[in-house]
Amino acid sequence: MSRLRTALERYVGMRQGLGYKYHGPARRLSDFVTFMEARGAETITTGWQ
Repeated sequence: MSRLRTALERYVGMRQGLGYKYHGPARRLSDFVTFMEARGAETITTGWQ
């Protein structure tokens, strides 16, 4: 499991633990993490310097 996936699971678990119904956003975030993993990314960055 990648660091991004671990961070996502912790984040979603925290949100759900606080009572949020986070199913839709969790799925979209998971798709984004899958996209980043396919490109070998370990962190999320922006193009701004």
